[in-house]
Amino acid sequence: MNRLVDCVRAAYWLIKEEVPHTTKYCSLLSLCRELDGSGRMNLWQQTRPANATYLSHNVPGEFLNAIEEHLHTNLRDRVNPDNLNVPFVSVMADEATDLRKRTILSVCLRYLGKNGQPIEYFAGLTELNNTDAATVTDGILLILERANINPNMVMWLSFDGASNMSGKNAGTQALMINNHTKLAVYIHCRSHALQLVCVNAAQRFSDIKKIFSVLNSLWRVLYNSPKKLRQFKAIQEILEDPDIELYRAGETRWISHYRCISATTRCLNSIITTLQQIHSDGDDLSSEAAGLLLTLQTEKGITLLFAMQRILQPLSILAKQLQSPTATLSTMKENVDTAKSTLCEILEQPHLYEDEVKLFLEANKIALVNEPSSTNVAGYKKNIQSFINRLLQNTSTRFSGEVMAMCTSTTVFDPRLPDSGISACNEHLRIICKSHPKLRTLTEEVLEEFRVFRNHLLILRQKEKPPSSTDVLLSLVDAEN
Repeated sequence: MNRLVDCVRAAYWLIKEEVPHTTKYCSLLSLCRELDGSGRMNLWQQTRPANATYLSHNVPGEFLNAIEEHLHTNLRDRVNPDNLNVPFVSVMADEATDLRKRTILSVCLRYLGKNGQPIEYFAGLTELNNTDAATVTDGILLILERANINPNMVMWLSFDGASNMSGKNAGTQALMINNHTKLAVYIHCRSHALQLVCVNAAQRFSDIKKIFSVLNSLWRVLYNSPKKLRQFKAIQEILEDPDIELYRAGETRWISHYRCISATTRCLNSIITTLQQIHSDGDDLSSEAAGLLLTLQTEKGITLLFAMQRILQPLSILAKQLQSPTATLSTMKENVDTAKSTLCEILEQPHLYEDEVKLFLEANKIALVNEPSSTNVAGYKKNIQSFINRLLQNTSTRFSGEVMAMCTSTTVFDPRLPDSGISACNEHLRIICKSHPKLRTLTEEVLEEFRVFRNHLLILRQKEKPPSSTDVLLSLVDAEN
């Protein structure tokens, strides 16, 4: 059995690395047999019956089909109404273009397990011939059918804000809700909304857009040449900078820029030194290195790097919180407010990043190029402040209104929170009913059902055993480690 697993892993590696699996599978197995010092792989291959050698070029495709069938069977078992705490699911869908320029629709499900905890599960992929709402809708229904999920089980739909997905009249959400998922409520993906917050804020500030263009050019200079990368790694070791990888700023995920910025600032001294050496070598990348230094070896460029690291950190944390499988609607407002509070702190205390710039320049004795005038300094520092203000405005706009009100209202179903009183509960229920396509108004019947349900929640809260002092101490130790 272990040797068969080795064959599956070999096929999987070829497919994952996009190596031609139908032509390279047998040669990869041959290499594995040669490298297997125990001889077990070779012995297993020799003792296989003629009809089960697993050496055919068709085997990787068969393995892939078997894995797909297993995943779908597992999914059907998981979301069977008899196995769910509540027989309802949420559907998240998005389209993307893969490396072969095909349009691929991916669908994920979210549901409650028997222990009441939310579970996310990848439902499947399908290729789209078109990105219009009808084609996307058919793709979602196809994946749901494969998973044996009745559309009537779908209570929530979450897509991005593109018109073909979120259109109220002719978008995918409209076609799904009007024709298939009658009880579903649509919500614009909050992670995508945060992406739009950043993209929209950066549009007005050329300096900020330029700094990420420079960082992507830097990545190409160092990582497209093994010689330059070795040179960079050697300088990192000499200067005792962290041995970390640089990252490219993603085009479709603006929040990924934080990882790019963070890695750059942590080894900026090595980056500047490497670029200086490349420039002095006078080879084919000399002029490009000189161009990068005109940004990265200036007070303006360094200040922008440290400022953006500070600014993007709370947004990166918020993005991870929004994408967490354990995230709930009731915690969204608190998470958003925390991110906004941190941005306000940076806005009011620019010395947080300005002091970091001074310490960096003093510690590494960087010889700046193009010393800016006092007017230019005031100008780009003002732009940083304006960018933060724009982020705050956009965040308030994107994370407010009916969606945030509904998120806050769901706290009435959380047994861990104190009772907010009858009037407050009624207002929360009214907001929730307004968003539900079949209710719209708060009825006495709904109120009566909620009273019974709320009593059940309060009983659950009373049954919860408070943590002992030992539990608290152990949790603190785990947090420290």
